[in-house]
Amino acid sequence: MLSLATCEEHPDIQRTFNTIRCGGPKAAAWLKDKLEGTKFALPALYQPMSLIPLALWKASPSTTNGNEQAHRNAYREGVHLTLLAGIMKGMKFDQGATSSMNVHATFGISTRDQEATQVYRATRCIVRQSTSFILNIEYN
Repeated sequence: MLSLATCEEHPDIQRTFNTIRCGGPKAAAWLKDKLEGTKFALPALYQPMSLIPLALWKASPSTTNGNEQAHRNAYREGVHLTLLAGIMKGMKFDQGATSSMNVHATFGISTRDQEATQVYRATRCIVRQSTSFILNIEYN
């Protein structure tokens, strides 16, 4: 399956599909979904089936982390809204994001409370692990 996640033309795509189909019921279901169900999924993995030009494909990040973060940020503003409320919330979100980017670009000041550095992440990880350890001891 991972051999499909490429921008290079696969030498024998049908043989690869057959290999996946023979990989068990879950693999066959996965492939069927990609070929017949959601028509965008396989082109999102395999550039030769995509309409995205090769230069743009190669310039794009190989993960969806940025898109997922953008969705998370937008969902924080609200879900299950009416059309008007969604437009108003989206406009408010865009204004806040633009303002934050302008402050950072102009003054070099991050609008976050704390920079997400490796030291900060490691410290947070240790605190979370120790809290979890203490809770497990108290529970048992």
